[in-house]
Amino acid sequence: AVCAVALAVSACVVLRGARLGATLWWIRTVHGLFSGPYVAFKLPLLDTLLTHARKTGYDRLGHTVPFKARVVVSPSPPPSPPPLRRPKMSAGAFKSLIADGRSRRGEQGELCDADG
Repeated sequence: AVCAVALAVSACVVLRGARLGATLWWIRTVHGLFSGPYVAFKLPLLDTLLTHARKTGYDRLGHTVPFKARVVVSPSPPPSPPPLRRPKMSAGAFKSLIADGRSRRGEQGELCDADG
């Protein structure tokens, strides 16, 4: 990676225009091809066959210890809220509430009865 950066910086200083773009493309391509063999270390089975290394981690004091998977306990879902209940109101109380609201807003007129 350091060599690729050094080549890119030197190419920017020396080259101009289309030649600069082509040089940067070749630098990226060659760097990608050289990193190809390391893809084998990302495969689960080949990783252990090639390295023979065990997974390790650090404890709270900073010592290297064998890796232990952390068990994550999922929290219990919050309790569901109680169902909403409509307050019981008589038809007369509802009409007086509507009439009071209309009078406060300054509206005129009477409420119509659904009965006729």
